[in-house]
Amino acid sequence: MLQSESLERDPKAAEGCRSPGRWRVYLRPTVARSVLECASLLALLSDTSPVLATLIGGGRERCYSSPGQKMKSAPKIGTVGELQFVVEPQHCIDFATDGMPAVLSTPNLVGLLERTARQAIAPFLEADERSVGTEIELRHLAPSPLGARVTIAVRVIRAEGRQVTFQVEARDENELIARGVHTRAVLRTGSFARRVQSRSKT
Repeated sequence: MLQSESLERDPKAAEGCRSPGRWRVYLRPTVARSVLECASLLALLSDTSPVLATLIGGGRERCYSSPGQKMKSAPKIGTVGELQFVVEPQHCIDFATDGMPAVLSTPNLVGLLERTARQAIAPFLEADERSVGTEIELRHLAPSPLGARVTIAVRVIRAEGRQVTFQVEARDENELIARGVHTRAVLRTGSFARRVQSRSKT
């Protein structure tokens, strides 16, 4: 049996973490670092959260981390996805009045970029896994008018644990219209649903 002092959520440890939370495990000094590999401990932890273990004793603390469970097969660097669409009224800015032309809006473009990235890595996920966007840095370089045909392309440039980062870009018939970097986190639907439920006011 593991001799841990306590097992609890650590809000401070989670502050700088994009995953839904981080577990802090307080361990007696006699417990070795290899405890992080013990299935009976990891089974108690969130599927999507890293593990932060603190060995207490000797007047100081030493922290170790575990990457957590990985998806069934990490997407390979270079995995690509593509989406083509024609700019329609629902894709355009909502302030196309008084001479302002109707053009593809940045929020709609971001949504379509995210969808393309999500679909690109969907084959690598378990049935109870989904990916959600956690970060996007995008330069919207040129306007695309109503009726323009746009091609979105995404490519995996990094896959570490449950974080997948993409290079993203969009082009219309004339030029490159957007370029950036997008990161997604893979999570378990059950764990995520419980977290959402805990935050619900109803």
